[in-house]
Amino acid sequence: MILSALLALSQPAAALEVKWWGVGPTVGTMAIPGRYPFAFPANAKGVDEEGNEYKGDPLVNKVRGDISFGARGVLYPTARSRLGARGLIGLGIGDVWTSGQLTLEYDAAVINEDGFQLLLGAGVGAGTERFGGGTAEAPDGYLVANYFPLRAQVSTLLRDKVRAYEVNLYGTWHIVADQTYFADKTVEDGITGADVGGIPGAVYGGLGIEATVFFGDFRSGKASGSGDGGGKKRGG
Repeated sequence: MILSALLALSQPAAALEVKWWGVGPTVGTMAIPGRYPFAFPANAKGVDEEGNEYKGDPLVNKVRGDISFGARGVLYPTARSRLGARGLIGLGIGDVWTSGQLTLEYDAAVINEDGFQLLLGAGVGAGTERFGGGTAEAPDGYLVANYFPLRAQVSTLLRDKVRAYEVNLYGTWHIVADQTYFADKTVEDGITGADVGGIPGAVYGGLGIEATVFFGDFRSGKASGSGDGGGKKRGG
């Protein structure tokens, strides 16, 4: 699914009239929270000192030292707007956390000078993540959360004729579809639900930074698009 979306973006000229396009690798990390997520759901918690189920400490671990990597593709219908697809895989220290997601995005340029853009954008998609165990109560337990990510971002981009370099700051919020806790890897049916016993569910959100290198066609003076910033066609 991810590869199909990126390949479709990498071959736009034959089917679409576009200004620029590019495909390339991306890498990033979350800065806030320092340990992700902010809160786990009740169904991934144990028993407290008074014997109340789902009110004790989490049975899985938060992630720190995370890194995400993947691929992105962008199409510019005009010089001041673009469509994008992003496929990411995330890993955390000690193989505690893994994730995968695909988002579709739209960005608009608020600054568009020669070779430089400042863009504001948003995206939506689908994803899944897994939090591992390691606690004394459940050393092999794990939590699986399937979600729909909402994303907002501000990006700076520098381009030449065939490459573009981008750094973006992003915020993300996950709308949970389902969360299932498994006591160990041999259990087929886990404890499902976002709320158990009247205790609020998890809070999956964060702020982070990413860097991307695009390879494609970013030549100025192409026939399609508008708002080139210079108003004149230039060779390329």
